[in-house]
Amino acid sequence: MNTKMNKKLTKAKEDHSLQGVCGGLAEYLGWSSFRVRLVFSILTFISGFIPGIIVYAILSILMPMPHEEDGFDLNRFRVQ
Repeated sequence: MNTKMNKKLTKAKEDHSLQGVCGGLAEYLGWSSFRVRLVFSILTFISGFIPGIIVYAILSILMPMPHEEDGFDLNRFRVQ
């Protein structure tokens, strides 16, 4: 099955607590935002907090707002 995904990874349109990163990931993955936040919190706790905080900060800088046209397209990093 060779279907091209046209989803764009952006910050959350409505469901955002801090920067909208987890909400945006939830929209992209089709998960609930609670699930994404729970997984992110667990991974951050297990990793010793600093790596999780750094990843969140990088994502909050890289992920565009939902109204921006181009968005951050993960498909450009796929190996085909």
